[in-house]
Amino acid sequence: MNTLALPEIPPGFVSPEAVLAAAVLSFYPPERLDVHEAALKYRVLHNPGGGYSGPWSDELAPYLARPMECLSDPAVETVGVMGPGQCGKTAIGENWLVHGVVVDPANLVWLGPDKDMVRASVKEKINPTIRHSAEVQRRQLRHASADNIFTKEFTGMVVNFIWPVASQMRMRTAPRRVIDDFDAVPDDIEGEGHPLTLLGTRATTFEGRDKELVMSSPARQLRKCDIEALVVTGTDERWHWACSQCGEYFSPDFDEHLEFRKDGTPEEARNSAHLVCPASGCVIEQ
Repeated sequence: MNTLALPEIPPGFVSPEAVLAAAVLSFYPPERLDVHEAALKYRVLHNPGGGYSGPWSDELAPYLARPMECLSDPAVETVGVMGPGQCGKTAIGENWLVHGVVVDPANLVWLGPDKDMVRASVKEKINPTIRHSAEVQRRQLRHASADNIFTKEFTGMVVNFIWPVASQMRMRTAPRRVIDDFDAVPDDIEGEGHPLTLLGTRATTFEGRDKELVMSSPARQLRKCDIEALVVTGTDERWHWACSQCGEYFSPDFDEHLEFRKDGTPEEARNSAHLVCPASGCVIEQ
């Protein structure tokens, strides 16, 4: 019986079997997962300097689930998230990127306050998200320009990371937009308008299918539109905590529930700070 000897594959080329195996993926129907569900299934955290490493979990920051669910709601156009620094807000955008790459590809533009902050965010947060989430890394394209600081290309999707420069705002068209640290972004980009308006204008082609995520800590400064104003124009949902003593849920307010010594030194004010539960008057220490 005669056998057919296949030619050897030249160096630098992949086998026909590998090409076919990769192509078959495009015939699979998309999974019906929202952003939160995709994070639980596909996002992997890696914190070599300390902290949690492993699959995404809601245990440490359960309040992030609701904004992620809203990003998959077709009735929602803008998701605004206001919170203190280092509470995980940016992770919502990272998980939206994971969901887009793996489940529902569509171009995304990510705006930060300045070029240096955008560069640092990509290096410290976006790159590890891609590198340690296997399904995301597998879908990243391999040609030379597909992976640099300000552009990431995936199967069916391009992510551009930009800063508040008019030329950057004009040249980026995408149905999905992220504005990180919104209160640090100028109200007027080089005399051409507000960032929400400029980015929104570039998405008119996708009207009805476009969506934006805006995240920030409140800066408490005079602005035409800040994160507080954006949040109150929507559903204005607030995270409620359970009092550690009586168990009643409430949303802590800086002016109403936080008490501290106001006639002493800053050190005395810090040491005396405590919350007063509005339901039962319980004193909640640090």
